Amino acid sequence: MAYIIKNSGGIQLITGTGADNKGLNLPVVDNASTNSTSGVSKGSLVFDDTTKQIYRFTGTEWASGAGTSGSSGTSGTSGSSGTSGSSGTSGSSGTSVSVSGSSGYVVKFTSSTTVGTSSILDNGTSIVGGYSQTPLQGTILDGITSVLGSLQSWASSSYSGDVLYSEISNEELSFGQLCYRTSSGQWGLADATSVGATSTSILGICVAGNHGEGEATSILINGFVETTYATSTIIGEPVFMKASTPAGYMTSAAPSGSGNIVRIVGHTFWTTTGQNNGVYILRFNPDNTWIEL
Repeated sequence: MAYIIKNSGGIQLITGTGADNKGLNLPVVDNASTNSTSGVSKGSLVFDDTTKQIYRFTGTEWASGAGTSGSSGTSGTSGSSGTSGSSGTSGSSGTSVSVSGSSGYVVKFTSSTTVGTSSILDNGTSIVGGYSQTPLQGTILDGITSVLGSLQSWASSSYSGDVLYSEISNEELSFGQLCYRTSSGQWGLADATSVGATSTSILGICVAGNHGEGEATSILINGFVETTYATSTIIGEPVFMKASTPAGYMTSAAPSGSGNIVRIVGHTFWTTTGQNNGVYILRFNPDNTWIEL
């Protein structure tokens, strides 16, 4: 048997067997009704047809009958990785460089596409610079902090030391001749015949070959040099400016004539008989003092 309890305008409770509808039927209202609190009893329930939610009256306001949201579930497992993208296009080929050189020497670019051997030797413990037979302004080979190889194996026109490359001659000069600096700032041939600028001025050795008056030349002012303008037969003996005509010579025999100037210009490092190539090597280091006889 089925029975129905009705509350006009309020709750309908339908129960029993064989009924078409069962459950709790709440009054259906629109949103405007839940906005009104006039004459509503505390605890009243309604179904808002606008928001499709159940509301309850707390005595002062309508509150949603829905409970608070539950906590979020755990995250699912990550999906598999996608396939790799296609490779990019190949870059253009670089410029080829030709390489050649000698063992133990530092390399240098001899052109924009060629690498060759420099004049700097790396002996495994330090970098050593050598001498240059062709004077080049600003070359690392200047100075005598180091000398490449043995001076006993030097050839003609070899030198190493402090060199002035941009000098001017006031007469014709040849490689290896002893020179003095003139009052005009040029270089002439030194001579110990008498006191004067030719014998007492700054001294140097021409290392630039044959150059005439007013032409550019190079002057060694301290170092080692091969020369044919010095006479000496004993290694280590002092070498003097020579009183002679023509000028520009040096000798192991000190000048002895009246009025001559005695001035040491260096010492014999190798004689022609002891040197492998038969050339004379002078350690040029001119004294700043002299004696007038």
